[in-house]
Amino acid sequence: MKNIFRVLVALVLLGGWALAASALYVVRAPGGIVVIPKDCLGFRDTYVDVTGWDLMQTASHPVVAQRLIETNHADRLSHITKSTSVDDLVTQIRAAQKDLRAAPPATQPVKTAQAAVL
Repeated sequence: MKNIFRVLVALVLLGGWALAASALYVVRAPGGIVVIPKDCLGFRDTYVDVTGWDLMQTASHPVVAQRLIETNHADRLSHITKSTSVDDLVTQIRAAQKDLRAAPPATQPVKTAQAAVL
């Protein structure tokens, strides 16, 4: 009985840690690590290392970039551009996101020989 109780407590603790992990972003930046809340639960991008990011990688992760901006941690992305202020940095990130959404796909669908015969 004692072992069953220990297993149940361990499962509850592990479940709670998993739920907490799904509700937070852990962002590793050049200035250190910052933990910020997510808008919705999910395990996508729970741990994000932005130390090697450039402007296009930031634009390809719009949810993480937006949460950093909303929680006043946009300065953690200051290494991606040569911006003079946080407002300038935010403007550059949003412009890059807009350009990424407006850009056409890089490749066209491949036509196979069988599709050409049909």
